[in-house]
Amino acid sequence: MEVTSVNIKVVANEIPVVAYVSIVIDESFAVRKIRILYKNESYTVHMPSMKSKDGRYSDVCHPINSKAREKIETAVLNAYLGQLKSKAV
Repeated sequence: MEVTSVNIKVVANEIPVVAYVSIVIDESFAVRKIRILYKNESYTVHMPSMKSKDGRYSDVCHPINSKAREKIETAVLNAYLGQLKSKAV
């Protein structure tokens, strides 16, 4: 499994959300509305979720194993941090 595309939309007024991300996996499967949050001086990647009738949130889709999660998180965070760096220059 490889993340073959990452598109990032940086947001400024939705703290702690700093960006929304869409990815494509193996040029075959798209995942939208992944969120990057900045809390406690670190970034975390959160999969798309829906609110149930009882008010709890659950992931719409998510990696099945830690290797897949790591690949997605690495690709998303590297793309986001690279975008931040290019805007700072």
